[in-house]
Amino acid sequence: MNRIRCRAARILTIFFLTAAGTAAGCGSRESAEPAAARTQQEETAAQEETRQEKTQQEKTQQTEAQQAENRQEETGQTETAAAQTMDPQAFEIISRDFSHSGYVDSIAFLLPSGWAYESYERMHAGEGMDPEEWGFEIRMDGKEEPVLLVYGSRQEGEGRFDPEEEGSQEVQTGAGLTGQRYIRQTVAEDGEIRQEYYVRFDPVAGSGAVYQVYASLSPEDYEKYRTSLDTLTAGISIAAIARTE
Repeated sequence: MNRIRCRAARILTIFFLTAAGTAAGCGSRESAEPAAARTQQEETAAQEETRQEKTQQEKTQQTEAQQAENRQEETGQTETAAAQTMDPQAFEIISRDFSHSGYVDSIAFLLPSGWAYESYERMHAGEGMDPEEWGFEIRMDGKEEPVLLVYGSRQEGEGRFDPEEEGSQEVQTGAGLTGQRYIRQTVAEDGEIRQEYYVRFDPVAGSGAVYQVYASLSPEDYEKYRTSLDTLTAGISIAAIARTE
């Protein structure tokens, strides 16, 4: 653009000089005609140069647009290839039967690769134990913390969470279980902030127990694992029958 402006300035200068010379009557007809011819040639040359630069600029823009399109196609191909190479079995089906209070429960879920779990039964009240509770302790990424609980109990919440004070969202698992999801942030006496994730399933046919999902995480872990929590919850299956003696 600067070059174009400079050429335009030169052309205007030539016009002004030519016009001034003509108005003052300077030079003969023979000298004026060559000057006019030179002016016309310079103007034509400037216009041609401008046209060529414009054409080159359009070609450059077209080339850049094509390169951008090619990059998008390559990125899409890379993402598709990555998706195709992902292991569709990046989880393990975990299932166990639990006998309690005249019932037999079968709880199953999809355990993400790299996570660990332990099943437990707490059938008798005791120090540090909840009465009549059974299920799984799931360690995310195989670490000691945080821990996610998938469990059944004879009472709702078992002191971990009071859903009556919180707003909820409906959830439904792939196996047809329905329920409510509650999320809240708490602050301990020492100032520690925790994000609590709680799901209470609707009553399961054949059982009088309450089935729940619970995790207490730091805000950082909550952001990291939130999608995984929802995915794991969506893969839970529960069946229950009355135990025959």
